[in-house]
Amino acid sequence: MPNQTIIENLQNETDILQTSLSEKERLLNIKENQTTKLETEVTHLKKQLSTNRSYSITLEGKNRELQGSNMIATQEIMLSHNKNILMYNTHKTRMLTEMKQRT
Repeated sequence: MPNQTIIENLQNETDILQTSLSEKERLLNIKENQTTKLETEVTHLKKQLSTNRSYSITLEGKNRELQGSNMIATQEIMLSHNKNILMYNTHKTRMLTEMKQRT
């Protein structure tokens, strides 16, 4: 009878340990799944970051090109404006000269 009690106690303890082990394995599996999901997300975010950096570099290049084009256009406008002023002043001078000659 004492051996039977010892055996039953050992069986109960084994059952408790087995249940505890099963629960810890279940929790470990959950953590592994979470880790895998996070690793996948990190990989995706790294790819997205790389794509965004590339896009940013492209935009910076286009921005420099547009700034150059804008500078050229501004210079052309200023040159055209200066030509118009010169033409106006030349015309005005001719008109004044003609008026003086008539008088």
